[in-house]
Amino acid sequence: QQQSVEPLASTKSSCSIENQHYILKVNEQGSIVSLKLKSLDKEINFQQNFSYYASSSSDGKSQQQSG
Repeated sequence: QQQSVEPLASTKSSCSIENQHYILKVNEQGSIVSLKLKSLDKEINFQQNFSYYASSSSDGKSQQQSG
C-alpha cells in the first residue's frame, strides 16, 4: 500500500499552481513565493514577509524569532 505523493520533493524543482482565479509560485524548498490574482492582475510577493518561516524550527520556538 505505497502511495508515491512526492515527485516534487525528489526532483527539487520549482513549480506554479494555476487555476481560473490565481497563480501560485512555489520554490524548490516548497515555500510559496508569490500569488497572482487574475481578477485584479496583481502579483503578491511573499518572499519578504515569509522567508524566515522556511528556516524556523519545528520545536515550537519559531514564534520567538525576530523577523
